[in-house]
Amino acid sequence: MTAAPATPTRSPTLPPMNPLEALAHVPKGLRIALGALAVILGVLVLAVDRFAVAAILILFAAAILFLGLSAIAQGVASVKLPTWVRVLQVIFGVIALGIGALYFIDPVFGLVFSTFLFGFGLVFTGFALISSSATPGLPGWAQGLKAVIGVVEIVFGFIVVVRPGFGLVFLWIFIGVSLLLAGIELLLMGSATPESVARSEAAATPPGIA
Repeated sequence: MTAAPATPTRSPTLPPMNPLEALAHVPKGLRIALGALAVILGVLVLAVDRFAVAAILILFAAAILFLGLSAIAQGVASVKLPTWVRVLQVIFGVIALGIGALYFIDPVFGLVFSTFLFGFGLVFTGFALISSSATPGLPGWAQGLKAVIGVVEIVFGFIVVVRPGFGLVFLWIFIGVSLLLAGIELLLMGSATPESVARSEAAATPPGIA
């Protein structure tokens, strides 16, 4: 007697296949509250220059401090790594903590450094997009679009690095618009009914995957 083939199931350790599936586990009120907060912060960033400066400093300082603490923790706890790698991780973490502390000591340094980080980040992601545009299987229009976006990001990245004043304004607008879009998306997800979330999950789940 031949056993029936097992039905493939989704591993619980894998990330959800659809963002709606992950948001379905977040309370609806929390999604709406977070969305409203993000929209308010986005409007404040775009409308109030002092609030925008504070947002840039806080966001980048928090990210750099977290990066430094993570590097130090990995350097101390990763006993399987070579000693020189662990030492480099700790040194990198200490440098990152020092840079993060400078954000609060000298806000002007923080703004300039954030602008340079933003510019180099645009250049890096631009080259990454161009290199990934040659991925086999992508339609021609998708490859071309990724390459064009990559070139645009590289150009803007160099402008941001060369012209920090322009870069700061661009970063200001980028953060404000990003907060607005994230807030609107959360509000839309929060207002979605359980039935619509279930339909979206069912539509996104391939046949034979439970």
